[in-house]
Amino acid sequence: PGTATLTARQAAQGDYASASVSLALNVTARPNPTKDSTVTVAGQAQVDAAVRFAAAQQANVQSRLRQLRSAEGANASSSGVTFNLQSVTGRDMSVPTGALNLDGAGLPPGWGVWTAGALIFDERRGGDGFAGFDVRSEGVSIGLDRQVGETLIVGAAAGLGWNDTNFNGSPSGMDGSQGSVSGYGLWRANEHVFVDALVGWGRLDFDLTRWSAEAGALASAKRSGDQWFGSLTLGYEERGARGVLTGYGRLDASRTMLDAYRERGLGLLDLTYRDQTIDNSSMAFGIEAGRNFKHGETRIRPFALLEYRAALQNSGDQAMNYVLNPATSDYILSLSSFNDDAWVLGAGLDIDLPAGWLLSLSYRREDGSKSESKGYGLSVTYRGKPGRN
Repeated sequence: PGTATLTARQAAQGDYASASVSLALNVTARPNPTKDSTVTVAGQAQVDAAVRFAAAQQANVQSRLRQLRSAEGANASSSGVTFNLQSVTGRDMSVPTGALNLDGAGLPPGWGVWTAGALIFDERRGGDGFAGFDVRSEGVSIGLDRQVGETLIVGAAAGLGWNDTNFNGSPSGMDGSQGSVSGYGLWRANEHVFVDALVGWGRLDFDLTRWSAEAGALASAKRSGDQWFGSLTLGYEERGARGVLTGYGRLDASRTMLDAYRERGLGLLDLTYRDQTIDNSSMAFGIEAGRNFKHGETRIRPFALLEYRAALQNSGDQAMNYVLNPATSDYILSLSSFNDDAWVLGAGLDIDLPAGWLLSLSYRREDGSKSESKGYGLSVTYRGKPGRN
């Protein structure tokens, strides 16, 4: 940056006197891209979407694990398989796996098949250097699980996710998609204590557009990446004649590795973005209560939960530079996801139909320091015809 002066001179010759002309060129440095709100919000949207993709698949599988834990409660004997074992005190311990009974349903006994979906509306609050934005995320999963031994259930699931982000007051936008596979399990130590876990891998793709006021044009780009995610839950259940009360602690974690990419369409202002790693982990503590009702051959179980989530790690810094004539060192944009400290309130309804279907409806609201979200879930499980006891 600076000023350069070009001067042309003509010496006197014949009838022409000497003359000169000068041209001053003002050279202005390109701006620091991390100070551009459109760059910041695009980076923030990618970090949030990556963590949200993992969280959606975790939530779908955790919903299935909740079903397995509470399948029939104290009334498991009327529809499905109940495993009974003797505790050291001589009392029967019911391990509810009613959702697994597929006798006569065309699958081997002890297997269950399920599908679940979630629709999430997220309002991301603005921060330093960027405006807020609105997000709609969808995630669906399908899974298969079976009983192994008397106290263990294992399963596998595949999932798809979609993300549509609209940047407030800007023609910029982002569409994302994810495909994932995961494995999960539930183990009961006794009639009260349980442990469940899941681990998964996903592939992410983003289509990005960013409006640049400096260039008066729209940049476009594509980006891909991979992610790992997992959860580990330790819980305690107290069952009564008509319901169950559960307290739990859960560790959630994800790591996303996004590939480097570059923009096109802004000329000298096109940016290139380096590889990015997004790490997120949190610890949640919650309580869930459920109540069992029976109407004819149909069993209904409303439930509610209250949870507090504390972030353990939340980082996703992005390095970038200009494509043409890059700066000597990269610019660094510090980013963290929406998944910070938050309160979670949820409620839902399990409907166990006599034909072997289990329908679950759920609502979930999260209030955090950086965002507010509302989620709606639907899960359908087929466990075959009720077995005898």
